[in-house]
Amino acid sequence: MINGIFSSGGRKSAVFLTVLLSSFLLSGCLVRFMYDWLDVYAAWKIDDYFDITRSQKSSLYSELDGIIAWHRRSELAKYSAYLREISAAAEKPLSEAQVRDFLDRAYEMSRDLLRHSAPSMNRLAARLSDEQIKSYLADRTRHQQNDRDDFMKDHGVKAHRKFKKQLVSSLEYALGSIEPSQQHYVDTLAGWYVIIYPKWLDYEELWVNELVRTFGERGKPAFEKDIILLFLNAPELGGGRYSEFIRMYNDKLVRWISDFSARLTPEQREHFRERLDDLADELDSIGR
Repeated sequence: MINGIFSSGGRKSAVFLTVLLSSFLLSGCLVRFMYDWLDVYAAWKIDDYFDITRSQKSSLYSELDGIIAWHRRSELAKYSAYLREISAAAEKPLSEAQVRDFLDRAYEMSRDLLRHSAPSMNRLAARLSDEQIKSYLADRTRHQQNDRDDFMKDHGVKAHRKFKKQLVSSLEYALGSIEPSQQHYVDTLAGWYVIIYPKWLDYEELWVNELVRTFGERGKPAFEKDIILLFLNAPELGGGRYSEFIRMYNDKLVRWISDFSARLTPEQREHFRERLDDLADELDSIGR
């Protein structure tokens, strides 16, 4: 959940895992609706990014159909079991080791999805023209610069307010409410967000540069390896220049989740577990 807030639109792991592993905040029927329409949503987003042709769109739907069929058959049961494990563990405060294990396993599930999808992504990328890629990259660079300008304009005040609002909304939905005694944790994470955000903007600049290089490999085996690293925000990007920053970010996030989980009331804990169990039930139903 928190990691999803920090990620930028162009880098979010993959449509499927972003929707499914973050969607314990959603009702079961909405999860089913979103899953059933994933191909349409993914095609719409890709068309928005690249302004694809009719022929390219036909190929895109063909690739998406194959990925979704595999995903429904092979992966949903894994997600359901994963969510039930979190629910069972959340009956008590989560240790840092438990939080790290759950995050690592989500990362590996993302990697599995990307490994399976990378050949399709490579074939689709190879069908894109240089002009389509150039236009997309220019748009990404423009958005990145706008984010930096907006942040610098008011020294992060607006970004802090927006993040805090998103965080409160997500926590209230997941837990049912936020207690006054827990507000300190919300303020701490929101304050930390403003402190690290400039570094994230620097990392995004590196990320876009790596994307430019990776698109130059489309149609070749190297594209599949490098696109996985990009979508996973892998520490080895850019020769590992940001590996220490990413490690520090992950360590702080793990500690925050563990500490916050120890402050949940019995009512919040039960509400959270019900959300997870309901989503696991719905994923089992979708996967049948």
